[in-house]
Amino acid sequence: MTWTAIGGLVCLFFLVLLVLAIVGIIYLFKLSEKEFQQRMQENGKPVLAVVIMANSQFLRDHSIPHAPALLLISFDDPSPELADDMRDVASELFSLYTADAEDIAGRSDAEQQMAACVKDDGYRPKRRRLVAAEMSRGWKLYMADEVLNRVDIPDHTLVTRVIACKATGEEKGEIMVLPPQNDEAQEVYRALGLG
Repeated sequence: MTWTAIGGLVCLFFLVLLVLAIVGIIYLFKLSEKEFQQRMQENGKPVLAVVIMANSQFLRDHSIPHAPALLLISFDDPSPELADDMRDVASELFSLYTADAEDIAGRSDAEQQMAACVKDDGYRPKRRRLVAAEMSRGWKLYMADEVLNRVDIPDHTLVTRVIACKATGEEKGEIMVLPPQNDEAQEVYRALGLG
């Protein structure tokens, strides 16, 4: 009987330890998320983003809550011309993603470099890559990995491919999608004639 009681106490101890560990992990995650939100609020700049590629099922099926995506971002002031050029560049980048090796071999060095970038399609948080000047239509554009959350995607994105984001830095930094009802997001969408 003594061994049964000791065994029960040991099991109870480990159960309490497990619960404390789970609570601690959740707390650290929430603290980290809160710090991220504060950093973005203090240091981030509203930017225009255009979807280069995302899970097509995510874009169509509203039951999928989130999915990784490759975005094209610009720190220039949002405008209809910028959005149009970014959509064109995003389409060109996506065509490089779907092109076969033989087709890419016949392209310019800049296109070959960008093809290698977009074909490296594994999601990496905070990854940002400068688009070659030869392909950027005169703008300074970056490709950025980001997770899209359903609640932050406006209805027009499936058609327009534009999303308002907030980003820090240029060459390196963090990015987050702004909820459509956010004031800074509304400013971006109004500049494009969408608000």
